[in-house]
Amino acid sequence: MYEFNDKHTKDNLIHTNEIINIDSIKDGKILFKDGTIVTSEKTITSAIIPSIINDIAVTTIGDYAFKKCTQLTEVTIPNSVTSIGIGAFWRCYNLKSIELPNSIQTISDGAFAVCTSLTEISLPNSINNISYSMFAGCHNLISIEIPNSITNIEEHAFYNCTRLSAVTIPSRVTSVKEATFYNCSDLAYVQLPSTITTIENGAFTLCTSLSSIEIPGSVNSIVSLAFIECKNLTDIYFAGTTEQWSKISIEENALPASVVVNCMGDNKPPTTILAFKTHKPVELSEAQVEITNKTNNLRKVVINCVLAGTLVFCLVQLKKIK
Repeated sequence: MYEFNDKHTKDNLIHTNEIINIDSIKDGKILFKDGTIVTSEKTITSAIIPSIINDIAVTTIGDYAFKKCTQLTEVTIPNSVTSIGIGAFWRCYNLKSIELPNSIQTISDGAFAVCTSLTEISLPNSINNISYSMFAGCHNLISIEIPNSITNIEEHAFYNCTRLSAVTIPSRVTSVKEATFYNCSDLAYVQLPSTITTIENGAFTLCTSLSSIEIPGSVNSIVSLAFIECKNLTDIYFAGTTEQWSKISIEENALPASVVVNCMGDNKPPTTILAFKTHKPVELSEAQVEITNKTNNLRKVVINCVLAGTLVFCLVQLKKIK
């Protein structure tokens, strides 16, 4: 899911004449060429990267530059750096702290993937994209500050970030992409902006601490498995109306079987909608309830309130009602 090809090896570094020993990079050497830190020795424990090396500005942390530096605990990146390459800090298991300046414009795929000791990070407001698997496998990442400059969050960005507890998605993001928060088992709070139109396949799969979520009225598609195995998700609060919800494309198995949708946009007390496909019995408490045409697999309903309306169960395969 977030494995990357090894572009450089330690042997490449040891047998080159361009290796550099820098006082602020502890216990190891780096390979620096044409403004880029190309690779490094795996013994490095701390890296305060200078802005200039040999009279040349440091502008890029190259692809896999510090990959598998398992003893590296802290990194400070200078404001001369504008880009961080693919897998630059991949599998730096003991990396606890990294400072990212506002000069950075691009952070590439998997840059911090499997940095399992990283607990928090603030992204600079100079970037507009969270790349594929950027933090995938960061099991101890608890909090992240996502700047308003972000317009896109790629697939698997926070895959398997099991301790991530809360996320606020910025207002310029339009979709929650495939497996973005897959198996974020401690994720209890998500704020979605009113710009979101699509929640894609597996976006919140296995987010077992999520008990409720607010979905904006801008959403028009919820793809298969989007919230599957969210075992404690019982309530969706939809900002739009009952009519708007009925027009959303909701694929089979997109929502847990037990979830109910509370439509907050109606000019009356919120309407609770059973808008899922399920083979399980459903018990309705005292409430205003609408059973929509998206419940075509419903087999049994237990109603403990007044039943009103016509054609309530038309075109469903209901076998039992009481």
